[in-house]
Amino acid sequence: MSSPTAGEIRDGWLTGRGAADCKTAVAIFAYLGAELAARAHELAGTLTLLFDADEHTGHFGGARAYVAGRPSPDGVMIGYPGLDEIVTGARGFWRATVEVFGRAGHSGSRRRSADNAIVKAARLVRLVAEADSGFEPDGTFPVGPKATVTAITGGAGYSVVPDRCAVSVDVRLTPRFDDRWADELVRGLCHSLDETMPSPLPTLVVPDSTWPAYRLPAASKLASALREGARRSLGRSLPLTVAGPSNIGNFLASMGVEATCGFGVAYRNLHAADEAVELASVAKVYEAYRAAVRKLLLTTEAHESRGSGPLDPLPRRHGGGQT
Repeated sequence: MSSPTAGEIRDGWLTGRGAADCKTAVAIFAYLGAELAARAHELAGTLTLLFDADEHTGHFGGARAYVAGRPSPDGVMIGYPGLDEIVTGARGFWRATVEVFGRAGHSGSRRRSADNAIVKAARLVRLVAEADSGFEPDGTFPVGPKATVTAITGGAGYSVVPDRCAVSVDVRLTPRFDDRWADELVRGLCHSLDETMPSPLPTLVVPDSTWPAYRLPAASKLASALREGARRSLGRSLPLTVAGPSNIGNFLASMGVEATCGFGVAYRNLHAADEAVELASVAKVYEAYRAAVRKLLLTTEAHESRGSGPLDPLPRRHGGGQT
């Protein structure tokens, strides 16, 4: 196992924390931006590089700060890793903290502790898991809804029976199973919990954040350009699919902005020990995005000057145009 900051190369793979998500994509896009800037006079419109932050919280602070006070972009390509498909949509999410209550007491009391908030919270965790196992598929979307308990916080030491416990619940959304459905689902589970295990205070649901699911239309020029670029680079046609995790594409979709959210380098162990990218895939991904962006932004005059033949290569920067 390598150190997360080692940046070791073994058998054609670059290992390091964030190598796949998202350092290699940043390098690819940075070089691509520099290369296209050298021929900016041939491009119609504006190409902007945005290196986002605050995505995994679901608040999308980097993207939201960028678009604040600016005109919305016509389209966005997000360089998530994965060489075998073009991702053109994602499930949304609804998140909430559920406060479960009990009655405080001494753990050494001769009386049985019948109102332990953590015990009640454990029952809620089971209810959420049981609900998740019974979800129907969404016939309008490739992936179905999902509900997960992601954190439990409660208690103050060995000798105190807890009177409060917080449970974090994450529900993944589809067009059919939306935020209203998720809110009603969790509140319904809490109502059932309070009926079977009553406590001094009713269970409290505090919604945190939500973004809807999205999927680009079949006629999306953005997706078509990236798919064609990938076909030219890889020599095969890739399927269009939808991601299970959410991303800034969900936020952009709420603004009416199209976003592809997946095509990038081959990877393994994403977000885990020995996260790595296959170096041989970097040039292929670079060329795919390069062809896609030029197809979207090349001016009519530039097209006419080249006739109907293939695009000629752009000049390389000193040191190469790839990483």
